[in-house]
Amino acid sequence: MFQAPASQRHDGALSPRVPRGFTLIELLVVIAIIAILAAILFPVFAQAREKARQATCQSNLKQLGTAAAMYEQDYDETVLPAAIPFTVGNMWFDLVQPYIKMNVVQGGNYKLDGTVFICPSAPQPQQSSEALANHYRRSYGYNYPFLGGTAGTTIPAAGVPTYSLAQIDKPAGTIRVTEVWRVDASFPAPGIGSALVYPAGTYPANATTIYPRGWHNGMNNVLWMDSHVSAWSREKIMEPGGGATGYDLDPWWRRDGRKP
Repeated sequence: MFQAPASQRHDGALSPRVPRGFTLIELLVVIAIIAILAAILFPVFAQAREKARQATCQSNLKQLGTAAAMYEQDYDETVLPAAIPFTVGNMWFDLVQPYIKMNVVQGGNYKLDGTVFICPSAPQPQQSSEALANHYRRSYGYNYPFLGGTAGTTIPAAGVPTYSLAQIDKPAGTIRVTEVWRVDASFPAPGIGSALVYPAGTYPANATTIYPRGWHNGMNNVLWMDSHVSAWSREKIMEPGGGATGYDLDPWWRRDGRKP
C-alpha cells in the first residue's frame, strides 16, 4: 500500500496544500514587464495604422490621377487647370467630377469628407459650423503655379492660362498634386486645408504656412503628372532649387527646365 511521507501525514490523512500567492515584488516585476511591452508595441501598432491610412491616401491619389488623365484626353491634351477661376464649382476637383462621380458641393460649400479628395490622416478644421469645417477640409493641393489655372476670382475662364501635355518635359518628375495643410495666424492649429499648393521658390512666404505636413510617419504622398504616386519628405517636395544648386527654381514643380 502507498504510504505518504511523514511530512504529509496528519492523523492518517494527507495535509492540504496551502496555495502560495504572488509576492509584492513578483507583482511589480509583472507590471513592469507589461509596461515595457506596451511601450514597445503601441508605437508599432500606431505606425501600422498610419501605414494603412497612407495606402488609402495613395489609392485616392491614383484615382485622381486617372481622372485627370481622362479629362486631358477629352480636352485635346490640355493639362487639367487648378481653377477656372477660384470659386466653388470651378476648382480642379470639380472638373474631374464626371470621371469620379462624387458630389462634393452641398449648399454652396464643399463637402469632401468620405471621398477620394480627402486623406484619411488629415485633421478636422475647427470652424463655427460643421458645414464650414467640411468646406475647409481639403487635404490635396494642386500645382497651379506651373500647371495652369488661377488663384484669383476676377480672371474670366477664357483668360485662364492653360498648357498642353506636350509642354510637360518630364511628366514623371513634375508634381501634379501633393498633400497640403495650412496653419498660420488667420487659421491657427489645427488649421485648414488648401486646394492649391505653393512651391517654396516661387512663393516663399506662402510656403512657410501652407505645405505638406508629413502625416504618414513623416512622409507625404505625391501624385505626379504621369499618374504614379510616391511618398516623399516635405524637404524634398519643397526643395526650392535655383542659385548654386544647378537646377531651376522649384525643380519638381515646373513644366520644364533643369531638374535633379
